[in-house]
Amino acid sequence: MPPPRARDDLFPYYREYLRPKQPTGRGWHVSRADFDAVSSPYGALVAGSPQKVIDKILTEHELFGLDRFLGQIDFGGMPASMVHRSIELLATEVAPAVRKELAPPTGPNTA
Repeated sequence: MPPPRARDDLFPYYREYLRPKQPTGRGWHVSRADFDAVSSPYGALVAGSPQKVIDKILTEHELFGLDRFLGQIDFGGMPASMVHRSIELLATEVAPAVRKELAPPTGPNTA
């Protein structure tokens, strides 16, 4: 997803994914304010530009010592092109940057 619109593009699908559905009625209504809170830098949802995703993964690593990231990319109803683009950005921009940042130092001056 293009960086400035990534969260705007995701919100309607996230809202639809979580809304109560028949026959069970399970789920909940998500307002834009709720979505913004949960996708904020310290919220549970990782969403945004590749750099925002990188920053959030690194922040969670720093705060919690996490060494793995498991993400849900398709919230149901999302166009295949949006899902594919998200996977592509994760593979080509996010993962390499996170790996580089967290790689142990190498070379003659490392202990």
